[in-house]
Amino acid sequence: MNGLRTLAWMDTRRMVSCLVVTGLVIAAGCGPSRPATTTVTGTVTYSGKPVDGASVAFVPEKGAPVVGTTDAGGKFSIPGANLGPCRVTIAKASGGASAAAGGMPANPTPADMAKMAAAASAKKPEGPKSEIPEKYGRVISSGLSVTVGADATKNVFTFDLKD
Repeated sequence: MNGLRTLAWMDTRRMVSCLVVTGLVIAAGCGPSRPATTTVTGTVTYSGKPVDGASVAFVPEKGAPVVGTTDAGGKFSIPGANLGPCRVTIAKASGGASAAAGGMPANPTPADMAKMAAAASAKKPEGPKSEIPEKYGRVISSGLSVTVGADATKNVFTFDLKD
């Protein structure tokens, strides 16, 4: 009788071990799947001239967008783009006017400071101006779309922006 209890106990342990291992295998396979991605490259020009420092975003139908910046030659390389159709946005804001451009003296006197304060309060503050047409910076109005394929060598896109 003691032998049967030992045998039953061993079968129970074996069955529990199998269930635990099966559960772990199932749980490992049930994680969220990530979409396939690749690198996209290309060039951005505006009226035929390279655009330096533009923000280029590839916005897929599903998943997170990827963003990169153009270099002095207007070129970009952005890893992690989802495969499939993507809308593209391109934005480039200027740095705005510098304080020196506003005529600030090197060593302002209290009278200079008062004049600058009065002039600043009379002006409506302006945000940074876009160096390219603003329509390209919005998904809805950019009109730019591409299909990203699995072969990164074929994901070379040229965007020549116009007014």
